[in-house]
Amino acid sequence: GGKAESRPSPQTQRADAPSWVGSQPNDRDGKSFFVAVGNDPTGNEVAAQDAAALDLIGQINRYLGVSITSESTGTEIATANDYQASIVGLVRQSSEGEVSGLRIADRWVAPQRGVTVYLLGEYLTADLEREKAKRQAIVAENEAAVAVPESRGRESELAGDPWQASRFYLQAARAAAEGKVRNASVKIERNLQNAQRVLNRLELVPTGGPASVLAKQGFEKDFVVQARDSQSGQALAGLDLVATYREYQSNGRFSLARRALKTDAQGLVRLRLPESGAVGNEQLSFSLNLADALQPLAAVDGANRDLVTALMNLAGSKKVVFDFRVLAAGKSVPLALFILEKDENGRTLDGNSALQGAQLRLNAAGFRLVSVDPAAMAQGEKTEADLQQVARSAVTGKAARLAWGVALILSLDDRGKDGVFAKASATVSVTDLESDSVLASATKLVNGRGNDAAQARRDALSRLGQELGDQLARDLP
Repeated sequence: GGKAESRPSPQTQRADAPSWVGSQPNDRDGKSFFVAVGNDPTGNEVAAQDAAALDLIGQINRYLGVSITSESTGTEIATANDYQASIVGLVRQSSEGEVSGLRIADRWVAPQRGVTVYLLGEYLTADLEREKAKRQAIVAENEAAVAVPESRGRESELAGDPWQASRFYLQAARAAAEGKVRNASVKIERNLQNAQRVLNRLELVPTGGPASVLAKQGFEKDFVVQARDSQSGQALAGLDLVATYREYQSNGRFSLARRALKTDAQGLVRLRLPESGAVGNEQLSFSLNLADALQPLAAVDGANRDLVTALMNLAGSKKVVFDFRVLAAGKSVPLALFILEKDENGRTLDGNSALQGAQLRLNAAGFRLVSVDPAAMAQGEKTEADLQQVARSAVTGKAARLAWGVALILSLDDRGKDGVFAKASATVSVTDLESDSVLASATKLVNGRGNDAAQARRDALSRLGQELGDQLARDLP
């Protein structure tokens, strides 16, 4: 249909009520009729007219099979609300009031209980049936958004594919949770329980992976996981998994790396990690990648909230964790270490905070450290080159390598009650004592803090030593 027909001027305060007020006309000549009434006890005719408009909407919607409630579909609500606004506009004669095939054929205003407005709505039956078919199609479409994936979930479950079944059931629960179907809560609950049942059948099993690797050397083996159906023992192809591990930058800091993987025809995923950037204990985990399916359900509340939480916990429990150790390649070679410390004015410091910090980290990495006799290193009038030569002589025959460096306090910043801040830097080089070649070199810049200058220096130098030790453990061949 086109625009609504223009309606006759309202009949107001007629002495006798028109016949249609007492008896709704039968449908005829391709037209359907609705009689609506609205009252305002204060005598406000506009308010009574709006009440009559709402009564007219209610009658039409009842015929169309649409009720504007929280159980209506989201699309239905929008459609019905737009429709409602159009009918109110039509009754008020405002420009928005255009509903295809509908017009207000007559109106009667009576001074009853304040004021009462009666409306005769005339709807072209063909347009009314088209509107009804449109509404039914919307309802059917939204019901199918739940019913179709739920049915596919059952088919996948019966076919022995709990992974695909879980995806379909979660899709159905998601559609129901978006509020587009009647009895949404029941359908959410049923499909969450379905998803939980099939996810319980999934198991991830570690089938191989290296227990250790040398730092800065590539892994020679893959980490391998198999996905199975715990009921049948069948390998499951096409599972989406995510692998999580630490990835290191050149400065020693790390971020969590995530790799999306899919199981092959044998239910296997294989991953060979890049070379590790740190010495010590590391982990690699494989878990189900269901975030996209579960995230939209996070907003579900009410009685089904606990079911969503249980489902998320169940999905999170389906994982495999590999523990492995990154070993220092050079740890078996005896290493002597000495770090000279100088304050912000270039004067030699008596302490050995940087040395102790480096020793702490190298010991943790399993290095065989050889001590340099502190008495031999008493500086006196010796230059740095002289001291380095003394250290070499002191460890020859005991160590194969010498790590030598100078740590400097670059600046001190006294911030009163916030403490004293120190900035320190150092470069340490490791020399092979037989070939005299430099095997590795590390340079670091750090900040430290203390209640006074001495404490700030010690803190900065200790941190500096630890970072140097970490890098040498990683870099030494």
